[in-house]
Amino acid sequence: MPVSVSVLVLLTTKLGVDWYVAWHSVAICYSISSALVILLIVTFGERRSIRSLGFRGFSGMDFGYGLATFIAIEVATKMISSPTSTFAVVAARMQPNGGQEFFEQLPLWHRLAGAVVMSFAEEVCTRGYALERIETILESTWLAGLMVWTLSTVPHILFWGWRATVTIAPGEALFVILYLKKRSIAPCIIAHVLTDTYAEIWSLLPSAIRW
Repeated sequence: MPVSVSVLVLLTTKLGVDWYVAWHSVAICYSISSALVILLIVTFGERRSIRSLGFRGFSGMDFGYGLATFIAIEVATKMISSPTSTFAVVAARMQPNGGQEFFEQLPLWHRLAGAVVMSFAEEVCTRGYALERIETILESTWLAGLMVWTLSTVPHILFWGWRATVTIAPGEALFVILYLKKRSIAPCIIAHVLTDTYAEIWSLLPSAIRW
């Protein structure tokens, strides 16, 4: 965790805010500021339209592609984490999912707010900005996609651990594929928001009704 973030969390807790809520609130603000910085760089630094970030409006087709990608991610995640999968045997030897224990301390509304904001910010910063710029520099679509997938997947290890990161990896790959196919950030945002908000709600459901 950057020193600046640690200081902000400490100052927030001094105001009487719960530590978990303080940390998550700062993380949400950090995501918002990151997306705003990217927008400022593109608008005033590069002198380019936000269309260069994949902002091309929202349509019914965007929602359809986003929903389809969300379903594909959930199917892939459930297949990987199934007790009968090869991964389940390997996962038993990996570190536990510490990130989930953290989020369980937060109220649901705070978790859902974070899921929406962070999903939007990640798509702007990674698929919308990083992928387009790396592709331009390297003149290689597949290499740019691979680099962005790596950059958006590996950091999860620090918070979620190896076990959860392996289940997150297919989703990150599908976000990259979706963006490269549509060249629009809208379906990616929809798919990402659905995936993350569903994960928060799913974690609260009784095990008997989870699919």
